[in-house]
Amino acid sequence: MREPSRRLGFYFPPPLVGLVVLLTVLILVTPDLISSAAPAAGSLLSQAELIVDWAGSTNLTHLYVRGIGTVRYAQIHLALSPNYNWSNPKPTSNLTWNWTNGTDVVSVSASTGSVALGVNVTALYIDSFGHSVEYGAIYAFTIVGGTLFSRNLSPGGGAPSSVPTSVLPLALLLPSIPVGSNP
Repeated sequence: MREPSRRLGFYFPPPLVGLVVLLTVLILVTPDLISSAAPAAGSLLSQAELIVDWAGSTNLTHLYVRGIGTVRYAQIHLALSPNYNWSNPKPTSNLTWNWTNGTDVVSVSASTGSVALGVNVTALYIDSFGHSVEYGAIYAFTIVGGTLFSRNLSPGGGAPSSVPTSVLPLALLLPSIPVGSNP
């Protein structure tokens, strides 16, 4: 007759039992890997993004400014300049901006029926230690023949790009800028 411990060893091999015990201890004593505290200014979780979407059924362009993580921004400013002249652009200082502002908010949104528009956006984040980072940029968008064309009008902005409207929404990460300056 076999010993009871040998019969249990068949079903519960000692190396496997040891591994399970070790993993259980590590899970119980390891601190939380994702903190519930507010992220540090400039970290990935405080990064702001501009989301551009177009509802073809209503011919409305929707814009959303929010963080990648769930963060509250001290201020978010989103301005639209409808009927932006794509072929003969004015300097951004000569555009007329319609502002949507939010204070102590998670996101700000706006929509327009204009198929060519300028967008000026900034988002200020202040962490729990008082450190701040501001994200912002100025863009121009137009929709022609099922394609969204975009230009970064900020100093040092990138080359124009295009995406089919069928792949929208488009998320654009906002670059950090010196606090208090214009993008």
